[in-house]
Amino acid sequence: MRSLEAELAGHRAQVAEFTNRFAEHRALEQELARLEELYTTQQERFARIEMTNREQFPPLEVIDYAPLPLAPMRPAYTRDAGIVLEAALVLALFFA
Repeated sequence: MRSLEAELAGHRAQVAEFTNRFAEHRALEQELARLEELYTTQQERFARIEMTNREQFPPLEVIDYAPLPLAPMRPAYTRDAGIVLEAALVLALFFA
């Protein structure tokens, strides 16, 4: 009799464990369904955003990248000073 009660208690424990696992499985299934629905709505939203961006900003294709300069960019002060001096000499000779 005691062995049957012990066996019954063991079966009840197994049933309780199975019930808990099954409830956890159901909760995970519901969570997965919710996540799949959320994923689908996000994919649709992303597709809509991508289409509006393509309409507003057509895709660009880079043909060739700009080369890096060999010297720093700055005004040519010596050249400009030479031009101004020549102009000043010509005007000085013209008006003298």
